[in-house]
Amino acid sequence: MPRRGSIGEEHFHFRNALWGKTRWTLFFGINPMPQRKMTWKGRIEQRIESLLPYRRVLSDSDETCFDQMMQAARQRRSSSAMLLCEEPLNVMLLSMLLESYQRIESLERRLAELRLILCRESLD
Repeated sequence: MPRRGSIGEEHFHFRNALWGKTRWTLFFGINPMPQRKMTWKGRIEQRIESLLPYRRVLSDSDETCFDQMMQAARQRRSSSAMLLCEEPLNVMLLSMLLESYQRIESLERRLAELRLILCRESLD
């Protein structure tokens, strides 16, 4: 039993099943159930969805490139979750940059191979 003059449990109607989150928030100004933190995957997907209006105005070839960049960000979600970063766009850009660098490296290797083949054919 609460002390005289204190606000007891029965005043707040904790046992009342009709006392919902909305009423609690309106009466006390606080939310009794804190919002869950969004997962890193959810944050990345939310950021990608926020960029969809930009995607809609791109040309077909740019749309394809945009989709590939977003796919690169999705593929590296688990490694990007290791960074303590509030803004997922920073990590998404890093993932896209890494994907671009890998493609450039691959193209440079292929170019070197083709040059070597051309040199051999010109000597024959």
